[in-house]
Amino acid sequence: MNLSAEERNRSTPWWWTLIPALHILAILVFANPSGIEWGIFGTQAAITAFSSWRLFADQVPYSLNKVWWIFSIVFLSAVPSAQVAVHITPWHSGDILPATMLRANGLILLCLALFEIIRLGTARKLVSAPHNLPCRPVPTILVRQFSQLTPAIILCCGVALTAVVSPLGLIYRGHLEHELWKHSTSFQLLFDKCLRGTMIWVCLAAIVLHRQHRLGKGNMWLLLAGVFVFNFPLALPRYLTLTIYLGAALAAGLSVFKKRHTFSLILLSLLLFVAPFSSITRYGGDDMGERMKRPDIVFQKAVILTDYDAWSSLCRVMQYTDRAGNTNGRQLMGVALFFVPRSVWPDKPVGSGAFLFDALHLGFNNVACTFLAEGYINFGIWGSLIFTVLLALIIARYDAWYWQQGGMTQFRLIRLFYYVAIGMLFYVLRGDLMSSFAYITGFVVVLCFWQALFFWRLRPHRNRHEKT
Repeated sequence: MNLSAEERNRSTPWWWTLIPALHILAILVFANPSGIEWGIFGTQAAITAFSSWRLFADQVPYSLNKVWWIFSIVFLSAVPSAQVAVHITPWHSGDILPATMLRANGLILLCLALFEIIRLGTARKLVSAPHNLPCRPVPTILVRQFSQLTPAIILCCGVALTAVVSPLGLIYRGHLEHELWKHSTSFQLLFDKCLRGTMIWVCLAAIVLHRQHRLGKGNMWLLLAGVFVFNFPLALPRYLTLTIYLGAALAAGLSVFKKRHTFSLILLSLLLFVAPFSSITRYGGDDMGERMKRPDIVFQKAVILTDYDAWSSLCRVMQYTDRAGNTNGRQLMGVALFFVPRSVWPDKPVGSGAFLFDALHLGFNNVACTFLAEGYINFGIWGSLIFTVLLALIIARYDAWYWQQGGMTQFRLIRLFYYVAIGMLFYVLRGDLMSSFAYITGFVVVLCFWQALFFWRLRPHRNRHEKT
């Protein structure tokens, strides 16, 4: 997508103020703050205001930058305000001190400001980079190989998935997780992410090749139908549903995502009003039926008690490290060496969410640990700041590279992965980092494998054709 100088310099629309205004209004109507709570609510409203301003200042229709600001509004300010208003925090209540909440909000504001300073500074340096590079045509023989082989690849993935998780596992998330947990975590990672990564690549590649008028519409819809059947939304974790279906929609170039603010408004609505209901799919049979009778309870539980725990994880990490000290990078070492089996490394660190809850003796430990908390638990406040700087640099460069080429859809691995990264960034930001990094790495390896395999198969055919 080419943006004119006038479009790039448009001011932020005035209605960005509606989101922080609604946030403040909700606080005044539903909360009854006193003492330090005024500061907590005030800083959360400031997070919403700053994030909304920068979200709607972004000129492109969609970007990793927008994901950062959407996450900040939903997970670090709006929903936490509701939790503070009812004096309940996810997984355990009463353990987070109000002073810690206020400090956490101050750290979030500092990180948001630092993120934007680094991002804008990096983006300005990249403005003069080459753009609108010509799209290399995809050879006909590659398209023919793709159309011949990928239906069988999808079918094999589906058969293998069905054999392990059972047919019900293709429909309900509860059944899928129950069957997968019968196996080791290493098997889960290799099996599930290899199959999902393969189907994600086929899905995105089919859409892109069709848009380049080289893959027939019938072949494309056949492949997408297979991907849909074996990746039914009710059977997937939320991050994976978002990654697959949002990535496919962006790759398809749907007109709704070509408008400047539609992506932001849709994602905000999904995360605030739709995603909490998806926890129903974690159960099947009678359990699911009972929960469907009271969707209001399901919504409240997801928002207050379980799913929106990024902010509370930061608060708990800050409180824990104040008392016990940070891990001096040990958790980060576990992230980098996630692939090492525990049989080889018995003292291998667990995910930071599990580590924290085990240290606090809070029982259930399958919880999130947000990105800023990952930095804090490793190196204290400097860790959060360093993590913020690194993420800002990555986001600025990847976004700039993508949009400097006009946002064109090309059959190139790094461009195909951009659509995956949009959805996976939500998972990275919520955490924990060990799981999200392992999953992203798995997807990268699988996508690289299939992309390289198809080009490798193409080379002998090219050589024979040239000789003749």
